[in-house]
Amino acid sequence: MARYTVRIEVWLREGLVDPEGRTVSDALSGMGFPVSSARAGRIYEISVDAPGAEEAMSVATDMCEALLANPVRDSYHVEVLG
Repeated sequence: MARYTVRIEVWLREGLVDPEGRTVSDALSGMGFPVSSARAGRIYEISVDAPGAEEAMSVATDMCEALLANPVRDSYHVEVLG
């Protein structure tokens, strides 16, 4: 088995209200930064033991569907870093 680092990004689905992103955008605009919008998400970097990169990707996807992302409101992107 090899050890792979997977990077998982979890975002609210397009079209849903992102109150945290809106708060950040408003605060930065209020401080004088030229910001028109912001989105807030979560990033996880997880070490996975797997026989290959495809298996590491599959395990990471399973993690998203089981715990890390809410399928009703979130979308996610998985990348195997190495």
